[in-house]
Amino acid sequence: MQVLLLLLLRSSVRFADIKLHLTGRALCVLTAFVQNGNPVFFKRENKLGSVRHLEGRSSVVRRCCDVRRCGSATTASPTLRTQAATTVKFMNWYEICEWNAQDATRTLEHIDGLLALWTADIGDHSRESAAACDRIANISQSWRKHHDQPALAAELWRHLTVIAAASPEIATNQFGAVAQINSSTGGVPKSAIDTATVGWRGIEGDVQKTRLHHGRPWQALSLWSADVIDQFVSDGHPVSAGGVGENLTLRSIEWSALRAGTVLDIGQVRCQLTAPAVPCSKIAANFTGRETALVDHDINPENSRWYAAVVRPGLVARGDVVTVSPSS
Repeated sequence: MQVLLLLLLRSSVRFADIKLHLTGRALCVLTAFVQNGNPVFFKRENKLGSVRHLEGRSSVVRRCCDVRRCGSATTASPTLRTQAATTVKFMNWYEICEWNAQDATRTLEHIDGLLALWTADIGDHSRESAAACDRIANISQSWRKHHDQPALAAELWRHLTVIAAASPEIATNQFGAVAQINSSTGGVPKSAIDTATVGWRGIEGDVQKTRLHHGRPWQALSLWSADVIDQFVSDGHPVSAGGVGENLTLRSIEWSALRAGTVLDIGQVRCQLTAPAVPCSKIAANFTGRETALVDHDINPENSRWYAAVVRPGLVARGDVVTVSPSS
């Protein structure tokens, strides 16, 4: 895919700079510009790991390159944002994130369940959503023999977001607040922190002990309800915020109205609900009689935790306003 990249080139990195978050093949392409003698670009390792920022050093420069698996995020001034909007195709989260083999396999193994979840509230499909469903059905049948499963996983999510845009507006606009932010170096419970930097893969510094069932790009954040927790506590359960591993504990949100595809703006961060989290034995101590079925979406959907993909990275602080919008 050929896209036109707009870089704001400055002598130092500031808030107004346009930063390109590039991974995989796109990084190799831009690196080749340097290797071919073009001095415009240089690369710098980011503390987040595989994500790198590439910045320029002169005036506004345009370059065409293959960025099939990369994307850009801008925090430029209003004038530059307007200019960028007319010249840059900004990628979606599923194109920005780098999908490794485990990410792809564990995602594609759940393709039928994801499709059922994202189409649960759709009656008559639009032409676009019907075509997306057909393509997902084809992926479901052929992905095990596909030579590029990471690309196929990203394509799956592209089709799911098309379906979400065609869904009825089940989740009406709501407003709530961040009750607690939770992070850990592995395992549960997670500990409360006042602020967090949220990237494409979730809260910076938050770690899962095992990535077999966790850590996919569509599982970047785990969300749960402070109001649901309060009800459990009043019923005698020893649960508390962060105890079941959620990253963000939110208050005053009608939890039963949430659906796959629902969009939440939380502080500077925008995320999209992707799937409910399946409860496991590691969170059982939070419930009397170790009854994890209480938060199983198939049994008690109004109590379940939700995974979310990060659509727009940024900062989140305790007390930040939460806005819930329909998927479209």
